[in-house]
Amino acid sequence: MESSWLKRKFLVATITSLLSTTTTYLIFSKYIDLSIIWIIFLVFTLAIFTYGLVVSFLIDKLTKKINNPIIKALFKLIGYSLFGGLFFLAEFISLYGLIAGIFFFIIEELFIKFNKLPFSAGL
Repeated sequence: MESSWLKRKFLVATITSLLSTTTTYLIFSKYIDLSIIWIIFLVFTLAIFTYGLVVSFLIDKLTKKINNPIIKALFKLIGYSLFGGLFFLAEFISLYGLIAGIFFFIIEELFIKFNKLPFSAGL
């Protein structure tokens, strides 16, 4: 594994954790006290940095041989959405996972796209 790939994945996971926790809190703000959001953030950040990064690695391996960028992006989006929303134990958990999966996909695709620009820092 190359260090720029790993650096990009960790940065994407960090941004995804922040955005998905904030978005989920906004959706469930009537039911979640603001004081507990830090615990939710830590638990789901751990999930994103373990389960999410493993899923990302698997999706990258599965889509590596797809040459068409649109088809490749579609398969990635479906993969992240399926694996993200996999936990149907509770509405909150599956919605958070789905939101995190979609955010991970969007942020990673933006990093990949902007990595081709001359001012990118190798992410």
